Amino acid sequence: MRHPERTLKEASLCVDPLNLKMPTTDLIAPSSSSASASFARDPVARNRRHFPPTGVQDGADAEEAYTHKCVASQSGVFHRASVAGTDPVPRSILWRVLESGTVLDLVPVDPVFSSALSSQVEAHRIRIHFPGPIRQSCVVLSDDPSSGEGEDALVVDVLTDSLMLYSFHLSSRSFLQDWERRPSSEWCHVLESAHFNLRPPLYMDKGPVGSGSLIFSLMDGGLMRLDRSHTLADDYTERVFSDGSYLASLRGMFLWGSNDRVRGHPNMSTNMIVSMVCTPTLLITASISGMIKLWSLETLTSLSVYDIANSSSLTTANNSNGGNAATPKQLFATEPATLLSTTTAKDGTVYVISYSPLGEGQFRLWRLDTSSTQTSLIDVLESPIVPIAPDENAIWMIPSFILTTSSKAKLSSKSVESQEPSTLDLWVVWKSNKSSRIHMLFNIPTISGAASKKGLMWRAVAPNSGPSNVSDEIDLPTEDISDRYLRRIFRPGLYSPSVLETVLPVYEKHYSVNLSRAEDLDSTTLTLKQRVVKAVEASVPAQPSQADYGSYARDLKQQWARFDRLCIELSRLGDEALSLSYHGSTNSIVLVKATSIVFVRYCIGLEHVQLAGTRSVIAFSGHEGRRTRTPVQDHDDVELLGSFASFSRLLPGPVLGEFVSALLEHALQPTHYSPGDSAFAIYEACLQDQVSDSALDLLQKRLSDIDKLQSSFDTCYEDLKFMHSPDSVFGRPALNTRYYLSPVGVSLAVASTYQSVSTTYRLVVDALLFLSVYSSGEIQDCGIAYEDLFAKFMALLRSLHFLKTVCECLLDKSDVSGQRLLLADDEDTQLAAGVNQLDLEKSKSSSGNSESLLELLFSRFSLTLGSTVASYLASSSGSLAPIGWGLGQVVSYTEEFFSISSSQSAAIAAAGAAISSGHLQAAKEMLPYFELDGLGCFAKGLVHLRAREDELATEWFCQCVTEMASVTMTDETALAFRDFYPAGSEHFAIYAGRGVSALAVHIAAMLDAAGALASACEFGKLAIEMRDESAGDDDGLHQAVFESAVKGGLFDDAYMAVAAVSNKKLQHMLLAGFITELCESGHSARLCSFPFLELHTQVKSILESKARMSVDLAIGSNGNSGGDHRPNYYKILFSWCIEHGEYQDAAAAMYEYIQRLRSGFTASEGELFSSTDLEANSCYLVLINTLMCIPETKGSPEAWFLAHKVVSRDSADAEGTQVSKRARGSKRRGVDGMTRVLVKASDVQKEYDEEIARMEAILARQVIEEIHD
Repeated sequence: MRHPERTLKEASLCVDPLNLKMPTTDLIAPSSSSASASFARDPVARNRRHFPPTGVQDGADAEEAYTHKCVASQSGVFHRASVAGTDPVPRSILWRVLESGTVLDLVPVDPVFSSALSSQVEAHRIRIHFPGPIRQSCVVLSDDPSSGEGEDALVVDVLTDSLMLYSFHLSSRSFLQDWERRPSSEWCHVLESAHFNLRPPLYMDKGPVGSGSLIFSLMDGGLMRLDRSHTLADDYTERVFSDGSYLASLRGMFLWGSNDRVRGHPNMSTNMIVSMVCTPTLLITASISGMIKLWSLETLTSLSVYDIANSSSLTTANNSNGGNAATPKQLFATEPATLLSTTTAKDGTVYVISYSPLGEGQFRLWRLDTSSTQTSLIDVLESPIVPIAPDENAIWMIPSFILTTSSKAKLSSKSVESQEPSTLDLWVVWKSNKSSRIHMLFNIPTISGAASKKGLMWRAVAPNSGPSNVSDEIDLPTEDISDRYLRRIFRPGLYSPSVLETVLPVYEKHYSVNLSRAEDLDSTTLTLKQRVVKAVEASVPAQPSQADYGSYARDLKQQWARFDRLCIELSRLGDEALSLSYHGSTNSIVLVKATSIVFVRYCIGLEHVQLAGTRSVIAFSGHEGRRTRTPVQDHDDVELLGSFASFSRLLPGPVLGEFVSALLEHALQPTHYSPGDSAFAIYEACLQDQVSDSALDLLQKRLSDIDKLQSSFDTCYEDLKFMHSPDSVFGRPALNTRYYLSPVGVSLAVASTYQSVSTTYRLVVDALLFLSVYSSGEIQDCGIAYEDLFAKFMALLRSLHFLKTVCECLLDKSDVSGQRLLLADDEDTQLAAGVNQLDLEKSKSSSGNSESLLELLFSRFSLTLGSTVASYLASSSGSLAPIGWGLGQVVSYTEEFFSISSSQSAAIAAAGAAISSGHLQAAKEMLPYFELDGLGCFAKGLVHLRAREDELATEWFCQCVTEMASVTMTDETALAFRDFYPAGSEHFAIYAGRGVSALAVHIAAMLDAAGALASACEFGKLAIEMRDESAGDDDGLHQAVFESAVKGGLFDDAYMAVAAVSNKKLQHMLLAGFITELCESGHSARLCSFPFLELHTQVKSILESKARMSVDLAIGSNGNSGGDHRPNYYKILFSWCIEHGEYQDAAAAMYEYIQRLRSGFTASEGELFSSTDLEANSCYLVLINTLMCIPETKGSPEAWFLAHKVVSRDSADAEGTQVSKRARGSKRRGVDGMTRVLVKASDVQKEYDEEIARMEAILARQVIEEIHD
């Protein structure tokens, strides 16, 4: 970064339970020291337990309920210290006081967790319910000093309005999923101090680090220290600090006869302490009278007193009467406040900064001097530091500030670092009734009279893009009204789900037309986005005619604006800034608001342009600082982009929307125009006659103030160079894999990336607008290479639009169940093995609330992205990183990772991740970013194939197969396509670059698996056609075609595949399968249409075998039975032989069929004949006719044939017929044995006559019986 010391920005994260979903443990604090505590773990048990009343009854106003449940009255972040170089888990804990002060919410806000934890462990929220409200500024979190080696304990001390001190002992397991139930005595202790009844406390704070003590500020101006052997001990010691003589201290304890009471508050002293900080040996306090006091933590006595306003020192002796001699005329507010902050320089020197809120406010920097016999504070700058409010349109106040050691000294080399004096940074939070801002003052000198203080300058942190900062959004003409507002309302980090869930019923109640539609808004069946759309669109009656669409669109837009306004007003309830904290190990600044936390990060890309004009110089004159708003000249690149932004805002919104649509059309689709022609074509289509002369004159005037226009353009481009660099590496291995993202890290990364992309996207559009107008000649020639610049910025626009789409792409409910799929190992492919060695393991983190595609990619699919982001967030390179480095680097790496201006691999990976998780619609939104080269067409085919759009998939595969066959496969490409393939399946990387035939085989296999059998067959034939004849193994290709063709009913292709197989054994197997499929699918008539060259004998043999293997001939004889259809192979064999003129074989098949019919079935009770009797008689007639077709031969005037005759064993023995052992051993149903015999036409006629006579006898007997009856 060119300006890392001043380009900082806020990254906000809403922490309400609906946005930051975590498993929750509810603890119920005892009502007294003798009562017991309890807890509920699972939601069902928790709902059955009795919690203290929350103060909001059922049916209360929705806004009040939201404020009660989600808006904190007190909040802060406790950053835990490392022990022996090991970071505790969790490392940062957010505490919030909710529900009228009766609930303390503890939330781990670590962006990352160590991968050493079990994959089943996740962050856990703890909610402690108290019987009464928590006292203001009386929540203290600290590390337990009594923890043994290997233990990781946290102490939470809470003082309620009833003056009961609760102490909770929580280990790291308390914030993890594997916490088991323990007795209440091990984690909760209640103390009721009688001292508080006499001397009520104002607020409390923790003592020196590692002491485990608490320090209470008392309303009578005193201080009390509570020491205990361990957290849950009953033995504790209360020690009172001594200020002056014993008599003065004793007199201060009584309310009567005292002249230091606050007017209107007789129980408050003007010496009441409202702010305190600790060093290892000293306590530094500030009172409402404006006095700073140093206290010894060893003797608990006052050492010295200082005036916070004029830095004058008052000796302890002069204030032995209680410190009233120098009481100022005006007192500070009586509520606890942040008036002091300390930091320790690298040389061990302690610096203190104090703040006086009187008047316009001022800061004073002190150095703690311990070299002399008496510890004292020395004013470093000898003049105050004057803060400058963000603007003059509101009343601003400073609720919190922090003093830190400058990162400039940390970044210097060792040789220089040892010589340069330490410098300090001051971070200040301003808040008004509308918003809050963070200001910082960098590199404050620590040497009195240093010349560097003349250059001190207040700088602002760019605010988060909240509801009031969306004016830069561009409405495209092709975008629907509802889609436009949905994109705005559901943009990452704008409105939390709690806000939307609260606004939705309010809107339905007051604005919906049909309240009966409430059942359509069931949250169990619809997503939040769908419910919002239904509610808003239901409030506008549909117009029956096209002529009324204008009125309908106007009303719909008004309703969406109304819903958006409700969200804005409700979200502002949580914008109050409450506290500011600094984490030393990661060097990060965290601002805590009522409903969110804000991390400070450095700007990426062109975000620093937002901070133009926000710097204010501090001038020092004598012993008093004065404020000035002297403008500071910005760099030329900032001035250039600022002039472009001003020019674009002079255009009407619809004109700008048409211009952006034209830009995207040229950026996302291949064009044969030169960059200059494209710029001019866009100007003619969208901007001609739309730009006023006054706007052009204003732009020309601002450009004339910039000396080197081309150089400024190049500077802007350099900030985004990585997005267009051909050297950008997609999917590079992670820096380390020791960490994985938490839900907090996922949300922060998504929101920060979207902020950076949105800001830079608009600035790039503004630059392209200028270049398009410049190409028309409307602006005086400035000597810039506009064609080259237009091409560069168009490539950036493509990248930024893709990133914007990934962030804005909301995931509805999963279309199919899916999960992370891994690339299969292939021992023969070094490429696959190399890809598997990358960090491709599934991320252990899952936020459970993936709202956008980018969030899904961060939380569930690493692709080296999640692990690298986690590495950046886990540690900002120790002490060598400037403020906000970690989160800013996350944004930078993410934008580089998903840059597609030189590679489309990121878009392919995003689509694959969406598909493997079941979000097909999200994958389709990535299609416009695939290029029309081989990889792009292949990826489009995969997306359409997974979406069951077989025809489109086939079209794209056909376009890519030739080019993809020669593509050089890389780890990047294999990584991008990884999520398209199921675990264990062959990756296309094995086939790419090995010729058309190999790739066609792979595509055919995918199409076959997807059920696109006709397309699979065509690609299989392409693979055969383009095969390398020297490679051999053609039979495998033919077999693949045969299998696809048979499953798809493509019998012509199946026959050709069978005929082409050279291996006789394989050919016979495929032929048997082909015949079986033809017959059993009802297409047996087509069997005779195939020539079966050289396969005639095999076909007949297969049919004979299938016929003799038939078991239930009754079904086959009738065609179907009970809805079941089975082929009659005897009849099929008969037809086959007749078709080919083999009448004797046909007669043999029919005769065998008749024999099996007659021997295997009998009539059922009540029937004269079985179902097969009539079938057998019909077959006799067919057989007789067939025998008549056999031509006579010399010596044999009678037709004959050889056939298998069914003969029972008994009849065979009686007639002396020899039955073979094989026939005797037959177990076929209805068949005792079969023997091959010579059958003449006369034999057939005789059998037929006997059958007719038998049937006539049966009929005659039936008639006689009926006559007798």
